[in-house]
Amino acid sequence: MPYPQPVQVIDFVVNINGQNVNLQEIPANANIADDVKTGMLITGSRDEMNTEVLTMKQKSEDVLKSVEYHQNFLKVCDQMLAMLNPEFAAKQQQEQEISALKGQMSNMDKNMQEMSRNMADLIAQNQKLMEQLGVAETSKTKK
Repeated sequence: MPYPQPVQVIDFVVNINGQNVNLQEIPANANIADDVKTGMLITGSRDEMNTEVLTMKQKSEDVLKSVEYHQNFLKVCDQMLAMLNPEFAAKQQQEQEISALKGQMSNMDKNMQEMSRNMADLIAQNQKLMEQLGVAETSKTKK
């Protein structure tokens, strides 16, 4: 059984935007390396950096493409859990009802605000009409 070969590492300091950053235990013979402590990707090669950035970009694009799949997968899992566990189904039903009630309350609030604006407009128009007709405003309450 072969013994693992020791890896020579180096520590160095780089100045980034006026701040010294310590990079430690970077493999000496690597073309590109990650510094775990700082999260930096280190290379002396533009081609290596280009390849790495393209790889990271592709991974992110793949994740974004899989979002719809995972959303559907979660729905299927919830359906299966609802069939297997009545308590989960009851909780899920309650959450749906609460969400529906919140939506109804929001719509009612919007409708009330619109009605209030319409009433204010109607009152303003009525006052203008009364002024144009020369009718004095009278009180509805009698003493």
